[in-house]
Amino acid sequence: MKWSYRIARIAGIDVQVHATFLLLLAFWGWQGYVAGGIDEASRSIWFVLLLFLCVLLHEFGHAMAARRYGIRTPDITLYPIGGVARLERMPENPAQELVIAVAGPMVNVVIALGLWLALGMPKITARVFSDGLALELLQTNIMLVVFNLIPAFPMDGGRVLRALLAMRLSHSQATQIAARIGQGIAVLFALAGITGGNYFLLFIAMFVFMAAQQEAAYAGMRAAVAGMRVGDAMITRFQTLRADMPVATAAEEALHDTQPIYVVTDASLRVIGVVPRNDLLIAAGSAGHAPVGTLAQTLPTVTADGSFDEAFRLMQESGSAVLPVVNPSGQIVGLVSLNLLRERARLRK
Repeated sequence: MKWSYRIARIAGIDVQVHATFLLLLAFWGWQGYVAGGIDEASRSIWFVLLLFLCVLLHEFGHAMAARRYGIRTPDITLYPIGGVARLERMPENPAQELVIAVAGPMVNVVIALGLWLALGMPKITARVFSDGLALELLQTNIMLVVFNLIPAFPMDGGRVLRALLAMRLSHSQATQIAARIGQGIAVLFALAGITGGNYFLLFIAMFVFMAAQQEAAYAGMRAAVAGMRVGDAMITRFQTLRADMPVATAAEEALHDTQPIYVVTDASLRVIGVVPRNDLLIAAGSAGHAPVGTLAQTLPTVTADGSFDEAFRLMQESGSAVLPVVNPSGQIVGLVSLNLLRERARLRK
């Protein structure tokens, strides 16, 4: 089931809203209604929408800074707990990562300054929203700046700390230190949440702890496989599907194995795309006579001589955990998967 839906495309970036965001609006609307009727419900919903506009602008701050260094942002997704700008990759240069990380909170600083100035001009403020709402947004933007600069992943402060450390240490070492500091802060959050009965803070603590752990594991994995080539560990035993094969026939074959994804090729074994097994089985019911090629999703390819690091980067950009490995003629010779890279990293440690 699809959970995120595109609501706009701005500056070449898809703006998406996660379905659970509607639950947040409903919750605050109901809270407002209980407290003061329909007027307070309307005010609460209006505040949440304005707040997430600030969050969206924050994420665009990251995206525009990344664009300066040639890094694309395919999409920005708004969740109930905040926004995420999905960069195609993070820069290797620590100074560039520092600029990208700081750009988001700086947007909130500018918004807060604008609201502060607006509060000094009541006639202008009244045309947009009430003084009380403007003050609340001002305070919230200040809180966003402070919260985001806490030195813990996945907050911007964690990336700022990692960038500063990476100016003196290796990227992997800097990440490990920043992650440990982040996990220490998460433990303090958890203790504060438990003693104060604040379960939301406890949820944030768990989220921060796991995010720091994931960031450290990813950095360690990259460091462990540095210098390795795709051909050293690619999968060579797998099944492919011809693009002109009927979907129903391909689905029948898929029922007899557990391969999660199939490479779709032409008659000369040149890669056309891939199709997940589940998509194949679902399509068999409604498009059984259509050729498999109509279901193929385009993915970047790598060569056997390519580095694992390059495979990592392409996986990040494409959002796929599996990539086809091709020869110079574009013919399929293997597969490389994220799980395989993790296994190789574990064995080399």
